[in-house]
Amino acid sequence: MAASAVLAARLWPEGEYGHDLRRYGDADGVATRFGDLGSGHVLAIGSPDSHRILVQWRDPDGSGWTAPQLVWNERAVAFDNTLRTGDGVAVIQQAFTTDTSDDTEASAHWVAIVCRASALSCSASRLAGSARPAQVAPDGRHALLASGEGGVWVWEPDAGIHRVPWQGGRDAAALAGPALAPDGGLRLVTSSPARGACTFRLWSAEPGTAAFRPVALQRGRLRGAARSECRTYLDSDPGLWSPAWIAVHPSDHRAPDFWFERTAAGWRATAVDPSGLDAVDVPRGCCDTVVGAFIHGADVAVGSPDGRSLRLQVHRRGEDRWGPPVTVGTAPRRVACDLPDVSEVGDGAAVVLGCREAGDARGVLVAVSADLESWRARYVPDVTNEVLTDDEGRLVVDDLRWSPEDGWSDGA
Repeated sequence: MAASAVLAARLWPEGEYGHDLRRYGDADGVATRFGDLGSGHVLAIGSPDSHRILVQWRDPDGSGWTAPQLVWNERAVAFDNTLRTGDGVAVIQQAFTTDTSDDTEASAHWVAIVCRASALSCSASRLAGSARPAQVAPDGRHALLASGEGGVWVWEPDAGIHRVPWQGGRDAAALAGPALAPDGGLRLVTSSPARGACTFRLWSAEPGTAAFRPVALQRGRLRGAARSECRTYLDSDPGLWSPAWIAVHPSDHRAPDFWFERTAAGWRATAVDPSGLDAVDVPRGCCDTVVGAFIHGADVAVGSPDGRSLRLQVHRRGEDRWGPPVTVGTAPRRVACDLPDVSEVGDGAAVVLGCREAGDARGVLVAVSADLESWRARYVPDVTNEVLTDDEGRLVVDDLRWSPEDGWSDGA
């Protein structure tokens, strides 16, 4: 990783939505990704040659796109990226490598690209430290980009991409992985073993700083002699739901998860999930709850308590709890189903539950939605091909097609 960052800002020229969208694939470049920034603003970003990163903006009325605009260019090869959004803001973490034969990230470096719908503008910076998918506050006013020994890399509208140095709490600074709260504050959990137990300590920093101070602790049983048994990881994205709680997962999965929750008297540890997720947990078989994250700025949790029905919950950006669980469809009694999959389809979403029929036959239970509120499900028997999304943004199930605009149709 580079020890410093070079800031590159590209201001978008006004107007001119009269262009076609250019889609890029993985064969020679980086496949196009789309970001929904709210209020009709949609961004497309990709690369035709794995060196130049290009952005287009869609007209809020959906009638056209701006011309492709260069936001970053370098000799290293782009190979992976993530995209996260807040209100009016998209943050892309783009990975580059100088050694395409290296399957690890040892030769990789990361570039953060922040695009704002209000000015049709993007800024970019090479990051130092440990880059992960960005964490973006729902209101679009804060983003956490990376952390390392030198501090924390953040983005704010007025300051842009910049580094905030660690202050105090060196134990906290030594561990990677702070989480961003909706108000721009940072949370961090450290742990240490002592006398057969783990002590988990919650640290908090005010918005715009990395000056961590301890605010709560929790002790739990140590399972094993290795120091790693005390380590934890945070639900970074659910950490953005509420400034008043954060989920903590021990790396030893035999130990129970817990939450730090802020009350009128201060922070405390609790075993009760404050998020409202009603997770399906079956003893064996199908299907425990899985979560599809960043589905048009929302999260979709899907599970099956009986191996045939689809039960969904949706969490929308800016809300601090999951919506109520809803059963949206059920496969026929004669089939046995596998794990479900959640994906974006154009401006909508689809949940696909693969099922085994008689002999080697396969079927799928498909639930689709154009708005993540109303869902329609249908069972398709004797499916012979993989369910996928085509280049026109339609869900393809053998000869059937679905899109949010046209619904289900037969043939191409």
